[in-house]
Amino acid sequence: MLKAKKSLSPRVKKRQLKEDQFITKIFEFYDLGVKYQKQLFYVLIAIVAVIALSYWVAQDRAASEQNAAVELARGKAAYNAGRYDEAVDILTALSQNYDGTTSAGTGTIFLAKSYYEKQDYTNMEKYFNMYLDEYNDDVLLAVTAIRGLAVSYDERSDFEKAAAIYADGAKEYNDSYNEPLFLLDAAKCYLAAGNTTAATPLLDKVVADYASNAAAQEAKQLLAENVQ
Repeated sequence: MLKAKKSLSPRVKKRQLKEDQFITKIFEFYDLGVKYQKQLFYVLIAIVAVIALSYWVAQDRAASEQNAAVELARGKAAYNAGRYDEAVDILTALSQNYDGTTSAGTGTIFLAKSYYEKQDYTNMEKYFNMYLDEYNDDVLLAVTAIRGLAVSYDERSDFEKAAAIYADGAKEYNDSYNEPLFLLDAAKCYLAAGNTTAATPLLDKVVADYASNAAAQEAKQLLAENVQ
């Protein structure tokens, strides 16, 4: 005589239901994989290609930065030794061959300074502007470029133009160190151009905003000497 089967407890039934659903999902994913295997293969290839390309770009970038640093060191050595023609050759090649690297950006500053020493103001301005337009990622170098541009006009007695560049520098870099110096230099250039009207508010601002700064004392003296 057959024994009646024991009925499953609700807990066991629930567990079996979950297991059946899990197995069903596995087969569903398998069917999807078979159905779209070609598309999945292409996606996988694309992912591998992107990873490989990213790695290659990173390696190439690192190599470029390293090579550019070597050329920058050569260019700076020539500049510091007063061999400005040699510095121009090295730094021009650096700017062209390693465009976009950190060292190429720094190199444009030294290239501009080399042209300044050769009194080639056109190229000096070209490379200072190149730094500001294409790099401009270091405050010290950016300030150097702005001052270099102003000096190039100052030395050719275009004082109004030099003053305008200094004044723009004060707006761009209005920290407690750079702004009073830019304002003071702008005022000096306006005074050299005979434009007391433009110089006065700049000197007043230095005195009012930077009373404890050494620039304020010089500004007071310039006001006393030039403004009635």
